[in-house]
Amino acid sequence: MKKSAVISVLAIIILLIIATPFFISKPYGFFNSVSKIFSLPSILNEVDNLKKENSDLKGQLSALQNSYSFPSDSKYAYAKIFSLYPFNIKNRIYINLGKNDGIALGDPVVFSKTTLIGQISAVYDNSSEVITIFDPSYSLPVKIGKNGIDGLLNGGVSPQVGLIDKTKQVSAGDSIYSASKDLPYGLAIGSVKSVGEDSTGAFFNAQIDLSYALSDINDVYVIKK
Repeated sequence: MKKSAVISVLAIIILLIIATPFFISKPYGFFNSVSKIFSLPSILNEVDNLKKENSDLKGQLSALQNSYSFPSDSKYAYAKIFSLYPFNIKNRIYINLGKNDGIALGDPVVFSKTTLIGQISAVYDNSSEVITIFDPSYSLPVKIGKNGIDGLLNGGVSPQVGLIDKTKQVSAGDSIYSASKDLPYGLAIGSVKSVGEDSTGAFFNAQIDLSYALSDINDVYVIKK
């Protein structure tokens, strides 16, 4: 019995010696994995920043291709989004800027500085409501691709662009951007994901590939008119 106990103890010691480098020094070891878990908030923040940069780059590329420019930095007002947890409201958001901050009805609201997510739909002293492109009642004239093909953005859980002339060539990957007289020209909406006929067969419909998820956004910019 004593001999077997000694052998067991020695076996455990040997296993610990062998395993120690794995748990301590290896880049994908146990302790390293635990530390990564605890740094998850910073990783998520970095992902959010990368999404913003990606949206900005796409918007700037579209602007260069179509020869237009965005408003000056002085027009942008940074805002935080109020939490509506646990209510799952995706078509409207509420921000911490209002009448006292110079916010007005119809002001465009953007993710990063170039990607439109909606417009101010109600203004209070220190807060505002934003109707987003995910609201079924939201619509907006848009252009598609470098040839500036006309379309109408129809809001909803999965926003689409409708009323596209079937004689025009629209392809997956084409940029979609604002063309309403009430907004800065060229704010990015997204890109064409797929194209098909609408229910009448008279026009094309384009599904939109968005560069963000609204539920992941914590802050936005308001472009003051």
